[in-house]
Amino acid sequence: MNKQLLLGLIVLFGLSISCSSDDDGGVNKGGEEPPKAEELLDGGTIYTAQLVTIDKKGVTSPRYEATFNDYTIEVASTSDSTLVFLALPDLVVVGEENVLKIPDLDLYIGYEVKQTEMTATAAEVLAPLLEDIRAVDTGEIEEDGVKEFFEGFDRYYASLSGTDKQLMAEVYTANFTSETSDLAGRISLSDILNPCQANILRMGISAVVAVYTAEIPPLSVLFSAIALVKFRDTVRTCREILTTKLKNTFLKFKDALELKSPVMSQRVENGKMTFTAGVAERLTFDVGMRGLQASDAEGATGAIAACFEAIESLNAFVTDKLNVAIAYYNETMPDYFSVSPFEVPVPIPEESMSTVTELTTEFYEGLSFSVADENVIVQEISYSNGMVQMTLGYADPELAEGNDIETSLHYTYTDAYNSTEGSLPVKLQSPCSGSDLAVTTTISGNTVTAVATGGIPPYTYQWSTGVEGSSVNGLVPGTYTVFVTDNTGVCAAETEVTLEETFVYEGTWVINIYDDGAPYSTLKFTLDSEGNSITSQVIIYSNGEGWSDYDPVTMQYFSNANTVVVAGLAFTVNAVNDTIFQETRYNENNLIVRVLERQ
Repeated sequence: MNKQLLLGLIVLFGLSISCSSDDDGGVNKGGEEPPKAEELLDGGTIYTAQLVTIDKKGVTSPRYEATFNDYTIEVASTSDSTLVFLALPDLVVVGEENVLKIPDLDLYIGYEVKQTEMTATAAEVLAPLLEDIRAVDTGEIEEDGVKEFFEGFDRYYASLSGTDKQLMAEVYTANFTSETSDLAGRISLSDILNPCQANILRMGISAVVAVYTAEIPPLSVLFSAIALVKFRDTVRTCREILTTKLKNTFLKFKDALELKSPVMSQRVENGKMTFTAGVAERLTFDVGMRGLQASDAEGATGAIAACFEAIESLNAFVTDKLNVAIAYYNETMPDYFSVSPFEVPVPIPEESMSTVTELTTEFYEGLSFSVADENVIVQEISYSNGMVQMTLGYADPELAEGNDIETSLHYTYTDAYNSTEGSLPVKLQSPCSGSDLAVTTTISGNTVTAVATGGIPPYTYQWSTGVEGSSVNGLVPGTYTVFVTDNTGVCAAETEVTLEETFVYEGTWVINIYDDGAPYSTLKFTLDSEGNSITSQVIIYSNGEGWSDYDPVTMQYFSNANTVVVAGLAFTVNAVNDTIFQETRYNENNLIVRVLERQ
């Protein structure tokens, strides 16, 4: 392999490396015209042995001839907007202005160069890297080439002089271990979507250094080794993209719904799911997930597209670029390297099998729901134990009575890799549809008691008198209404009850009898609830004696009239508030019943 192959590697290893804001990219920051020849741009501070990057839009050639402090060098392009060169210790002047000239681009940049400081010997600086190289588990990525390269690296490193190792250590420090490293400082992972991309970027930067130092074998081999150390992690993380279930293939409601509510077991009728307004229902989903497959690349966007781009760039890097570099080492350093070419490390399968799982918390967080009919709203929603608990209701409470609404429940699932949607026909019914809530009453004297049945207990009672509770007492004759609401707070029943005007017999009564207006006698008797006399007494004022027992007095009820028989004399009276205000005169005895009252 010859010099032409080496120059070809520069093209093959073209990788995008972002540039810091200190570089003007050939255009002044204020938008002025590009600087004229010999007009220096300020390139800022760089360090010895550092790979320097330059922003330059419109780069069209893979390499440009340049001078650095009058030394002839090549500046290579890694993209259409990035140039790179290596500030080797032999080319720079520490502490003075160093000038880079690229005539073909009319680009002239001045740099301040500082010495890369190493606080340890070359062996100590490189020791962690060598440990990483020797710790690589080559079986993890099933590539014979990795093992063969590292075996060759050990032989090659052992053959190097102290000067070569010192140069390796300085370049390693300047580009990978120093906080002021231009190369390390330009690696921004803010736009990286996954670990695969991040590892490709890190590995690619090492490969760039290896390519641009190909004419200095110790450096080139060193950074090829760094790239292959990162190659292991890169392959692993990119393979994880394919083995991880990223792609949502379907999201659907289960056919056998485990739905229960306080009102009734929820059900699906004619493919339509029925919700009761205000009642929480539980529903379950089947979730189909699979890994990526080749067909997903077509029309892919976002994170899916980024995954394919990362995997394809890795595969292309290995087959089109890494293998070329390996061949270069095999030809130019056959005493140390005889490395087999690499296979495609992350093949993308033509077909990936789906796995059906239950809804998880992570998946639920990507779900959103809406209802097609604006009169229906999702009142509450939560997740627990693989199920979604949802409550639908009426947007206008006045619609809740007797209005069933048939509509669609729409769901959308979105994450970094998917956007899936679907719908389910639903019916929202009033909680009172089919309710058997009813109320009956019983009367006892001036007390009325209501009893509710059906619906959803417990019940709330409200009387037209304003009293709350199942019973109301102390009522006067009249019509009353009791309203009952069950636990839904919506379903209600009512009934009316009328208290008739009746005469209550039970108690002690007094009858005053007058003779020509003068008290004649007083009868006192006690009646039971049927009007039968229990005891009776009389006092006759003319004989001056006190109360004495008297023959039983009976009171009978006939057609809303009360007949009182006293000492064989009949009186017909009307009862009003336990008092009789009606005179009945019996001329034959000249006796008058003035008042009959409850004592």
